[in-house]
Formats: sequence, C-alpha cells, structure tokens
Amino acid sequence: MWWIITLIVIPAAMLLGVWVNALLGGSSPRMDYFNLLKIQPAEIPVFIIMMMIGGPLAEELGWRGILLETFQKKWSAAISTLVLFLIWWLWHLPLFFLPGTTQFEWGLFGSMFWMFTMNVFLLSILMTLAHNANRSSVLAAILIHFSYNVTLSLLVPYSVQTFAFMTTFLALLAAGILAARKFWSRKIDPARSAG
Repeated sequence: MWWIITLIVIPAAMLLGVWVNALLGGSSPRMDYFNLLKIQPAEIPVFIIMMMIGGPLAEELGWRGILLETFQKKWSAAISTLVLFLIWWLWHLPLFFLPGTTQFEWGLFGSMFWMFTMNVFLLSILMTLAHNANRSSVLAAILIHFSYNVTLSLLVPYSVQTFAFMTTFLALLAAGILAARKFWSRKIDPARSAG
C-alpha cells in the first residue's frame, strides 16, 4: 500500500490541487522544468539523479534513519514527528535567504512561506507513518520525499492559489491515512462482536 501512496497518491493529490485550481478559474502552472525535459529528454536521468540526491538521499538517512529512530526511543511517534518537523523546517529556512532558490522568490512570512511550512509538517507526518508501517524503512521516507520534490519541481512556477490547493489535498491525504490507520488498528470489543 505504501508504494502506491508514495509513488502515485502523493503526486496525484498534488495534481488534483492543480486541477481543482484550474477548474475554479485559477492559472495553471507553467511547468518550466517539465517543458524543458520534453525538449531535452536526455536530461531526464540527470534530473532524476539530482532530485534523488539533492534532498531525499542527502536528508532522509539522517532525518528518518537516525533522528526519528532516536526520538521514538524516548517519545511517542506524534511528539517525535513534531520535533523532527521543527528541525527539518529550520534546515530549510536558509533557502529563503539564498538568491536563485524558489523559496527566496517566495520571500519570508508570505503565503508561500507558511504553506511551505505546512507542507514540511504534512510530509513529516506521512514519512513517520510510512517509516513505522514499513519496519523502520528509510527507503519509504526517501521515496515520499523524492516523489514530492519531483512533482513540485515539474510544476514550477505555480501560483499561491495552486500551492494552497496542493497543500489542502496533501492535508486531506494525511488526515485520511491517519483516520484509516486509527480505524484499522482499533480493537474490537469481543462482547460487542458476539451480540
């Protein structure tokens, strides 16, 4: 199930946000990188390698492989996720000060800044769930991070409204997985099931 969520559902939730935004009269993303890769398909392997190394591999071995494991020995999954979210968010904060990055273009404390923060929080939840559901698999977190980054990069640039819809659908996905997990893991009262 997590392979489907990682490789299909997360990008689909983001694309659903793009589609709903367009359906409601919002602008569609220009998809600069996607269009460039269409013209120069030989660049696709380089793009994929950079997307894998540039965040997922470089970060997740530490975030989910070491920190999440260490935190969950001391705290619950929820508290561990919250602490890791704060650390991971602080890790990305310098991007808002580096000219040439998408985050720099968004600027500090604007709508995109807060939605980016929400996305980091939602991904932290999804990665903890995937990590724990797959016997502490760092690969699950790497693939979630990868599929998110690839989808987001292929859509750049996009409007604030588009990013808001993408964030909304990621939030609905996280809430749905949390609810399903709670439903499927609840214990059935034997007295109730007998009668």
